[in-house]
Amino acid sequence: IGQDESVLIITPYYNATSGSGGKLVARYRNSDGVMLWLRQLPDSDRPGSIALSPVSNGDVIAADEQVAWRLNGTTGSVLWQKSLAYPTWSMIVDSQGRLFSGGAQNGQRAVSRLDPATGTALWTAMLPVANGAGHSELTSRLGLAGDGNLLAAGGDGQGNDMLAKLSPT
Repeated sequence: IGQDESVLIITPYYNATSGSGGKLVARYRNSDGVMLWLRQLPDSDRPGSIALSPVSNGDVIAADEQVAWRLNGTTGSVLWQKSLAYPTWSMIVDSQGRLFSGGAQNGQRAVSRLDPATGTALWTAMLPVANGAGHSELTSRLGLAGDGNLLAAGGDGQGNDMLAKLSPT
């Protein structure tokens, strides 16, 4: 949900005729379901993780595997495209406008703070491995704690789940 209560979606698509595919981002007016814009993300033809987060001025940050885009909130036009250090499964913006991404880097859970203006990583925290079997782990969901800290939840799909609390700065 955008700050204006609009509905934002990100979804994969596949064109069976041409064999092409990728990710689409759309914004809908909440009051009547009218589509305000639809954008095909350039270079988004990889299978895997997707994430979406509105930012303070109405723009939208979308991620597909290891690429992120900032889209103009009014038109959906691409403002920037940035390669990320790891596949991103979750994104969130806190009340201070700080953008965070979560995913996995080299089989270990990772959380990064990104500059929403440029997509540049300001820091990355690698979270401790919770399983002794060597399964790949990822940070699949990010949330905000009542005290302003960041919550990172994830696991390895083998029952080794974790919840970590991190400082946003």
